[in-house]
Amino acid sequence: MSADDKPRVATPGNVDDLIGRLRRRAKKPVGGKNGVSPLGLRKAKTVSDLGRILALPVRPDTFAPPDLTDRLRKPGGTMRLREIQNRALHEIEQAGGLLGPIGVGHGKTGVAFLAPLLLKAKRPLLLIPAKMRQQCQADYLIWAAHFDMPQHLIVRTYEELSSPRRSAMLTVLKPDLIIADEAHKLRHPNTSRTRRISRYLKENPDTAFIAMSGTVTRKAISDYTHLARWALGERSPL
Repeated sequence: MSADDKPRVATPGNVDDLIGRLRRRAKKPVGGKNGVSPLGLRKAKTVSDLGRILALPVRPDTFAPPDLTDRLRKPGGTMRLREIQNRALHEIEQAGGLLGPIGVGHGKTGVAFLAPLLLKAKRPLLLIPAKMRQQCQADYLIWAAHFDMPQHLIVRTYEELSSPRRSAMLTVLKPDLIIADEAHKLRHPNTSRTRRISRYLKENPDTAFIAMSGTVTRKAISDYTHLARWALGERSPL
């Protein structure tokens, strides 16, 4: 094996060098005819996005958020938040939104119930699949026995949001927080329900957005790029 054939191993030194080169590249123009890179991306957008992403803060692997159970639990309650629920709620409070790839049965519903309290939302809207409506009602009663709950939580289904007769639903409800449980239902940007949320968030930029799903994507990053932007704004890594 020649020197050129030896495998390259990632070390702290060459990783730091790569990051440095990327940061320097973010400050330089991107080549290509008429300002378009070989990938077809406009250089202004590519450069600004790369610099923005590299500047985003990163949590260390050892980070452990404070336990929010006692803060959110009512007197006499005995249920405790799971670790993933606690982490999600902490990030929601810190970032003002969330893109949470949380698996089935890991506690998304509890996060959806408690997030409005942390964000002090006055008109929170929870979107769920129609088949989950009865389970959601049962889960609400269980959580209400142990935790303080939002008093004005509105629950609607994706099927209602998609209905031609409900085209003005968001305008009528005027939510200041939209929580999308099973958010993969919004992965296609061209569906009526996704377009309606996109239009509402553009017209109401102060509205917070939380997306949670165990199957955020099936094929490509484009399945959830818009969800990340809705939830995190300029802090989205996409």
